[in-house]
Amino acid sequence: MKNIYLNKKNYSIIHYGLNIKNFRNFKFRDLLALKRKLHIEKNTKLIGCVARHEKQKKLDMLIRAFAKTIKDNPDINLKLIIVGRGSLTKYLKNLAKRLMINKKIIWVFYTKKINLYFKLFNVFCLTSKYEGFGLVLLEALAFGLPIVATKSGSIPEIIKNKKNGYLVNRNDYINLSYRIKDCLRLHKSNNFKNKQIKFLNKNFSTIKVFLKTNKVYKTYIN
Repeated sequence: MKNIYLNKKNYSIIHYGLNIKNFRNFKFRDLLALKRKLHIEKNTKLIGCVARHEKQKKLDMLIRAFAKTIKDNPDINLKLIIVGRGSLTKYLKNLAKRLMINKKIIWVFYTKKINLYFKLFNVFCLTSKYEGFGLVLLEALAFGLPIVATKSGSIPEIIKNKKNGYLVNRNDYINLSYRIKDCLRLHKSNNFKNKQIKFLNKNFSTIKVFLKTNKVYKTYIN
């Protein structure tokens, strides 16, 4: 918009919204069944990511950061869950094997109940090279998750560094690893979880989207 010199009076930005109540609705027996299916032990800390296995998503950066996190924190039982698939699946699995962490990664290629995975996660990561608007970030906020994401695209419109998560530079897997450790501490705080959900309600609820959209229609109809 800056490049074509659009007048700010001539456009409005309306983000996606998320129905928090609906998204957080699940049955605990389904959650317990999923834990058994994935062989999740009680003391395991789960790093989560939901993304296609494509260059845009830079999942190799996440895998390298996860390997470093394991190496630097041998006292923490860590696992990485990656939900998604794509043209780089084989490459990413081979990378995990080379880094000797393949047994620490759970690959989930498809699920109809993505909200159960967000409930399982202790930390959520999104490492995109570029991103339009990451709906998965709103889904992570709905469960009060600490988030680490790359400083790219529209991600900083959702994640405010050191307020509701951490932003790292693209390809900086070392800093990503450090921030994952920071987020593991945040996850224990109910106060932080409440702040995440409050932030989501204030900025990205379906009601908020409706009011903004309705305002645009009224402006031009009247």
